[in-house]
Amino acid sequence: MKKEDWIETWKAQSPKLSGLFHNKRYQEAMRPMATSLNLFTDALYDLNKQAWSKDTLYQTLDCLEHKPINIGERVHYIASNLSQYHAYIQLDALYEELEKLYAKVEVLELYKKNHD
Repeated sequence: MKKEDWIETWKAQSPKLSGLFHNKRYQEAMRPMATSLNLFTDALYDLNKQAWSKDTLYQTLDCLEHKPINIGERVHYIASNLSQYHAYIQLDALYEELEKLYAKVEVLELYKKNHD
C-alpha cells in the first residue's frame, strides 16, 4: 500500500471511529480499531523497509530506525484497549506522527541521493 493510500484510509476511518466512541458504541469500535492498528503497523514497517509479524511485533518495534517515540508502549496500550477512547486518541496521534516521519524520510533520502 502506498503512503497516500494508508493516509486516505485513516482519514476516512478516523471520523467513523470517533463517532462510535462519541456514541458509546465501544464494542463496535474494536474491530475497526484493530484493523486501523494493523494498517498503521504495516505503514510503519513499510517506511522502514521491513516486514513484521504479530509473533515478534513487540520485540522489533523499538529496533526500527524510523519510529514515533515510545512506540512499543503505545502500540501495546492500543492493542490492549481497543474499546477505549484514549486508545483511539493515541492511534490518531501515531498516524499524525507517522505521516511526518514519512515526509522526513523522503527529504533525507532525497538529500542523500543528491549528495552521494
